[in-house]
Amino acid sequence: ALRCECSERAVFLWQSEFARERNLDDVRPRPRPGKSPRLSHQQLADLRKLILDGPAASGLMTGLWTSPVVAVVIEKVWGVRFHPSRVRKILASLGLSHQLPRKKLAKADLEAQKLWLESTFPAICKRAKEAGGRIFFLDEASFRQSGSTSRTWAPIGTGVEVQSWPGRKSAKVLGAVSLDEVPQWDFMFSERFNGPVFVEFLKLLIENSGGQKVFLVLDNVGYHRSQFVTDWVEQNSERIELCFLPPYSPDLNAVEFVWRAIRRSSTHNKYFPDLEELFVELEKCFIRYILEPQLLCSPTERFRKMAAEALAA
Repeated sequence: ALRCECSERAVFLWQSEFARERNLDDVRPRPRPGKSPRLSHQQLADLRKLILDGPAASGLMTGLWTSPVVAVVIEKVWGVRFHPSRVRKILASLGLSHQLPRKKLAKADLEAQKLWLESTFPAICKRAKEAGGRIFFLDEASFRQSGSTSRTWAPIGTGVEVQSWPGRKSAKVLGAVSLDEVPQWDFMFSERFNGPVFVEFLKLLIENSGGQKVFLVLDNVGYHRSQFVTDWVEQNSERIELCFLPPYSPDLNAVEFVWRAIRRSSTHNKYFPDLEELFVELEKCFIRYILEPQLLCSPTERFRKMAAEALAA
């Protein structure tokens, strides 16, 4: 390279071209081998299993896997020291990412949930079709004035701050969504949740159901099964039927997914200096769902698909 007054890269290319033209494999430059991996394939597989088993299985008091913690464990188990930044790359190569866990209720009965999905819900769908009725899911939610936060893009190292009102006031809402091809949304604000308020919302559902019987899927909160509610439902059994979910099964309630969509669009990372502003923001979102019901297709897609499969079986 010095004699020809050119770069080493140019010489490398000339050598490669010369060897290719004359089919001289011995002359062809070979790439330099990189450093040998400090963890073997088996050790990497063991590391992935260790991460999936959770920190407690490794005798740690924390419930969080962070790159510094993983680096300490790697050095302790295999005697190899890595910088946390390198640990992050290793974990990414193992198909892992830093995630926010989903909560799962410890008291949930998995067998009861499976039975509901495979037997109870298909039976509800068939009864609704035979009666010419409609399936709705119902749930209650409280949106706190103090707001809620979620991940967002922000400058590295400084992050972003969201003002929060230091109080416990909240907006309480009853909501119901149908499993129609284009879902229907109904809601009602209330100062409290109890039997009489719940019955008022049932009356609203029946009024907005277009004369079709309502098959209402809901959870097991106490006032849903109160004597006051039970008596009213029996008196109106031709217009409405309550279909209860297994206990501790929020992931089987379609409205839970609507609430999540509402929080993403209306309350996450927002500041509400007074409760009235929170009510206005929520009502704007609810009215939009009524005027543009196709927006509910995504949150309810899983459940509408389940209903279609149940009817096709």
